Amino acid sequence: MKTKMILFTIVGFLAIATMSCSKDNVDEGAPTVTIIGKEIERVLAPKTYTDPGATATDEVDGDVTSSIVAHSSINYSSPNCTYDIQYTATDATGNEGSSIQRLVMLIDLNVQFGFLSGNLNYWDTPTYTIQDTLTFHKFAGYDNAIVKTYMPNDSTINIPTQTVMCGATNPIVRTFSGSGTIKYKRSGSGIITTFNINYTQVDIDTTLSSTITN
Repeated sequence: MKTKMILFTIVGFLAIATMSCSKDNVDEGAPTVTIIGKEIERVLAPKTYTDPGATATDEVDGDVTSSIVAHSSINYSSPNCTYDIQYTATDATGNEGSSIQRLVMLIDLNVQFGFLSGNLNYWDTPTYTIQDTLTFHKFAGYDNAIVKTYMPNDSTINIPTQTVMCGATNPIVRTFSGSGTIKYKRSGSGIITTFNINYTQVDIDTTLSSTITN
């Protein structure tokens, strides 16, 4: 009888130990999700944002990047606002982890600076060494003064020397050159943009240095 009781006791201990081990091996940890690139990005409309994505790892399953889902609030029809992208990843057990938010500032320069320049065109020019082109159609306040500027990034403007005809009637030949900056600040969900260009204007017999700013 004692032998049987001892056997039952051992079996009971083994069962409890097995249950305890099984419980300890349950995957309760969520994946760690890390964004790739900057936490705050800027994109100048009409360009769209190219999302570099994120990576995800799990203590049990390892690399679970393939499970990532990007949740984006970007609305390209409503620029001059700040939008967010957040990434979630799920492991084999169903635990879900999430990243920090990536903020994307969607900026339409034409809306913000049309009163200074008549209107702006902004596009990619892959054949040019500096890829982004910003064209003013009323540079320095002169009608029909179409001046092309080049942006090596989204905050710097370079104006190579160029001669244009200014004015709708009795047009005058003027030569422009210079450089400038654009700065962006968040204002709640919106964006405040400041614009500053230092330029030189050469007429037939006059040279003038001035600034375009908002």
